[in-house]
Amino acid sequence: MKNIAIVGGGTAGWVTALYAKKMYPNENITLIQSPEIGILGAGEGSTPRLLNLFSFLDIPLEELIKKTKSTIKVGIKFSNWSKDKDSYFHNFLNSNIFFSDYLTDESVDFFKLPLLPYEKFLDIQNKSQPLILNKILNNGDIPFSIDITKNAENKMDKILSYSFYSIHFDAKLLANFLSEIGISRGIQLIEDDVVKIETNENNDIVGLILKNKKNILTDFVFDCSGFSRLIIGKHYNSKWKSFSEFLPMKKALPFFIEMDEDSIPAYTEAIAMDYGWMWKIPLQHRYGCGYVFDSDYIDEDQAKEEIEKFLGFKPSYPRETKGAFSFSPGCFEEVWINNCLAVGLSSAFVEPLEATSLGQTVDLLQKIFTNRHLIFSNNKKEKKLFNKNYLNTTEEIVDFLCLHYVTNKDNSEFWKNFNKKNKKSKKLINYLKLGKNFNLKYSTFIHDEYFTLENYYEIIFGNKIFNKNNVDYIVNEESKNW
Repeated sequence: MKNIAIVGGGTAGWVTALYAKKMYPNENITLIQSPEIGILGAGEGSTPRLLNLFSFLDIPLEELIKKTKSTIKVGIKFSNWSKDKDSYFHNFLNSNIFFSDYLTDESVDFFKLPLLPYEKFLDIQNKSQPLILNKILNNGDIPFSIDITKNAENKMDKILSYSFYSIHFDAKLLANFLSEIGISRGIQLIEDDVVKIETNENNDIVGLILKNKKNILTDFVFDCSGFSRLIIGKHYNSKWKSFSEFLPMKKALPFFIEMDEDSIPAYTEAIAMDYGWMWKIPLQHRYGCGYVFDSDYIDEDQAKEEIEKFLGFKPSYPRETKGAFSFSPGCFEEVWINNCLAVGLSSAFVEPLEATSLGQTVDLLQKIFTNRHLIFSNNKKEKKLFNKNYLNTTEEIVDFLCLHYVTNKDNSEFWKNFNKKNKKSKKLINYLKLGKNFNLKYSTFIHDEYFTLENYYEIIFGNKIFNKNNVDYIVNEESKNW
């Protein structure tokens, strides 16, 4: 019998443990969770990848929605990212499919969101769908409808969806919910700290020594220790690849504001501020928010001043004693070393924009478990390919996030200096060149996994970046250094 250990709780740790239990039901799965380290996050967003994973793991979505105060997410509304101070949506790509496997009569009522009338659904089916979806969201509707022509006893068997969707959730409540499921399925939970790592002659981890002196035997270890990066970083000293030359953000200050339960939006809002941007995630009981800013320009107190001036009141800061958390955009060049794989924040973090961290976690787990015997094989070639693919995917995400800051906004030194101070990759410069001349095609993104033509054009047109003083400058100046 094999021993698989997960170091760290939170969403990444418990999702990893549940996936491991699904793939290796007869092996020992142990999750070690520090009682000292809290869960980062003030409400989180996700992508449809997460719901696909929950479905695969047989996690009941209706129960999850109730216990984690979740709401529907159909995309992101970007506000004030151009000079005009208007807004646009980056939606999950549309698909007219049934979601009755996910939803029941109770769960739709639970969202407190108005369904789209069936007649309106029929009227828009053959029209420009992304534009129509934006209208639906702006009207406060949720893009689900009831097929009144279908004969079914259960109302939710008639559900029609006009878009892929995901959820917003309370990070702490989700971790608690997943831990309840994990324990019920036979995952052993140990609340303690790892103080020493024992390895064999091949430098594989064979034991984790805990603070209480207990030794946890291991055949494979998942490092889900978050920003602590206990194993892949501090033990194996994997090389860190920084993306700070492309992405300027260095700090994030979470806060909460009250929720008006009569008007819960079906989207995350990303609001451009003077020195960064603010996330606003609707949950059933509150908004989880945060200001992601460049600390080269303002400190934490100034960030709070800007938040409170924008809101018109003082919100609740859940990390009042700890304040903003710092981060450095980047990833480890090797996330899989010997018999250890880093998952979640312990492998990479670029920034919260577009909820890519959880999406990449899901993708990583699906790839590592595609061949269920791979983690015990010590196949160096497979590890090398895996690490290379992970790095390439992270670089793709960085390019797309960097695109969001390419805008005509110029109301502060941060926005004026972004294109002078921060680099763009050769690939992103090429995409901007092609986009300017409307030459971006599906084939342009043939090697990309996460973002494609529609994603790029929604940001490009939303930020109104095609003008002589912006894209021409970026392309011409940076191409000199190629």
